[in-house]
Amino acid sequence: MAISVAFEGPEGVGKTAQVKVLYDVLDKVLHRPVLMVREPGGTLPGEAIRNILKDAEFKDMHPRTNVLLFSASRNELIFKRILPWLAENPEGVALSDRCWWSTIAHQTADGEDEKYIRAVQEPFADVWPNKFIFTDLHPYESGIRMERAKLMGEKRQWWRDYVDAETYSRIRNKYLNIVAEYRQRTLLLDGFNEPAARAYDALVYILGEKPFEFTQEARNQMMKFWEEATGINYFEMLDYEGRVRRNLGLPDKETLRALMYNDWRSLGLEGASGRVEIK
Repeated sequence: MAISVAFEGPEGVGKTAQVKVLYDVLDKVLHRPVLMVREPGGTLPGEAIRNILKDAEFKDMHPRTNVLLFSASRNELIFKRILPWLAENPEGVALSDRCWWSTIAHQTADGEDEKYIRAVQEPFADVWPNKFIFTDLHPYESGIRMERAKLMGEKRQWWRDYVDAETYSRIRNKYLNIVAEYRQRTLLLDGFNEPAARAYDALVYILGEKPFEFTQEARNQMMKFWEEATGINYFEMLDYEGRVRRNLGLPDKETLRALMYNDWRSLGLEGASGRVEIK
């Protein structure tokens, strides 16, 4: 049976790299048919809409306009590309960087009525995806990673990547409530953990079984895929994040992780630790 998975999470959590790592594992290691798409985009009309939405010149559009543009792109992607591909590849896995959750989380933060947004998203929610993977971060950590990205010369294309901590918090809180609503179909991951461990947890969840053991060799291969996807060295990245943390006077990772876990517990959520034992 074909599997469709959407990856969500706050800014800086590494969704795009995570999707690419899993694509490489499924394609190059497990030799499974795999489709990788992104929202908005993935089709000719979708990419045109993406160019409008990411341009800061248009950031003052009415929230409802954003809802409709994101939804138009999503409609093309699901009904013209994803669903036909799944029908042609019954053993395939379709991976998407974002889904309709993003529209609920971001456009409610913009001020649009949630009931209206959910009504517009209903046709998509009924057909796609079958599974969700949400990787979480404390809002302060999202800010640290955005600042680190700038220091390392990463070119973030979206004006939405750089918003204040209060906005990050509103978006993340909405996401967590959606995770709680769809908890039976969602894997909740700790974004503080190493990319390889998170990718392995995600892979096991997607396939419903361990395709291989998480050996040192497997971990090294996944980290290689991650560095190819991001174009940066993992340890250099950690060093830059440490500098940003100290410069901003923000708490250490373990303190922020504990606060994040408290948020999970308040909603009755349990996540995968991501601390997979290397055998």
